[in-house]
Amino acid sequence: MALNGSVQRMRESFEAQFEAGDAGKFVYRRNLKGAPIPLSSQERERFIGQYVKRIWIILIGMVIALLAFWGLLIWWLVMSGSELPNLPALIGTFFIAIIAIAFMYWVRGAPARELRDRSPVGRERTSDEMHTIFMAKTTYGQLLAAAGFGVFIIVIGPPGHERSDSAWSWFYLALGGGLILFAAVRAFQKWRFDSRHPNDVL
Repeated sequence: MALNGSVQRMRESFEAQFEAGDAGKFVYRRNLKGAPIPLSSQERERFIGQYVKRIWIILIGMVIALLAFWGLLIWWLVMSGSELPNLPALIGTFFIAIIAIAFMYWVRGAPARELRDRSPVGRERTSDEMHTIFMAKTTYGQLLAAAGFGVFIIVIGPPGHERSDSAWSWFYLALGGGLILFAAVRAFQKWRFDSRHPNDVL
């Protein structure tokens, strides 16, 4: 199921913020960068369990909202005999997705809010350290998938529009081309990083 895979990837990203410490304990670094805050293994498991539960609630709520929105839209089209209004449909879908993403970002920061009064045991990571971590975690497969999605966007194009000089056609072309360019630049950066740091591991 697609949702299971998405939740698993988000869980892995969330878990990466908790790093093993001394005597079976852990430290929490918000978004891998923040100053390390000590916590117990029980607190870590509780945070992870809460996060997964809340993410499922948000995703299911988003799916229900999308189904309700598109159901009402289709009902209105059938009753009025009108054509599909592309712009309102895209805006409504985008608005629901943005709300869901905002809630996901909020629940991701729950440990930082709860542990804000606890003293850190070190400094936050520098930009260079974060760059090393990001490059080590990024795979060529991920970059290839991003480039492939960019090609897909360009080939499919905007729904309901002819392939002409319409603004939507140019938007999809720019979006797909931007993804391809981003993946190509990141792939070059990763190749250069791997060449200079062959022994770097997380």
